[in-house]
Amino acid sequence: MHRCVVYWLFDSRCTDPFLHGYVGITKALARRVTEHRRRFSDFEVVVLFTGTWVECIAEESRLRPEPAIGWNLLSGGTGGRSYPPSIRDKISNGNKGKKRSEAYKENIRAKHLGRKHSAQRCAENALRQLGHPVSALSIQKTVERNKRPRSPQYLANMKAGQKRRTYTDQQRAVLSAASKGKKRSAEHRAAISEANKRRVISDETRAKMRIAAKARMTPEVRAKLSAAKRKMYQEPIGESDRESQILG
Repeated sequence: MHRCVVYWLFDSRCTDPFLHGYVGITKALARRVTEHRRRFSDFEVVVLFTGTWVECIAEESRLRPEPAIGWNLLSGGTGGRSYPPSIRDKISNGNKGKKRSEAYKENIRAKHLGRKHSAQRCAENALRQLGHPVSALSIQKTVERNKRPRSPQYLANMKAGQKRRTYTDQQRAVLSAASKGKKRSAEHRAAISEANKRRVISDETRAKMRIAAKARMTPEVRAKLSAAKRKMYQEPIGESDRESQILG
């Protein structure tokens, strides 16, 4: 497991790491200090704590329990690169309109292909997707829970449960918000279409789908569909269009 450090950036006016300066976490201190030199002109660096990633997150949370302490804009314990809305907007506006070369795209694609995440990263992503608060304690609990040996019966039950998995309304809302705006490639859409063709839907599932479709047909939706049909039939049809419709 990689060793991380909790570091403190300070100048002559800073006296207390709990109140002044900047506190952060990194696995490569020299590289991170070089990045900070682009923002802060004059400062000194001292390592306050050394340990695992989870331990460092807990220590950073203790030193920066709230946002806007010292030079930090956010509170500690985020576990990664988190930016305030103003910085995110600045980065987003800077990336808009940029054209990436095919070599650049291929390089990024090769870096992410076959990439394996640590147990802490997987636990953090799982908690975030389920809508739970991500903290050092919750990450550690999730990691320890996933390390327990599983019996064959448990694995069989998990596989069967994934086939009939149900989500709460909150989980569905989180997954839906994460999927909105994503652009799928033609290959990805073709793979999903092919997988759906091989999908076997039970009568019970079909009944649930019919009930869900009826629930979506609210009076407003029915009124919109009715208005669209009336407009379609009321529009004049030219002779050429009428002949094409008759001839099929």
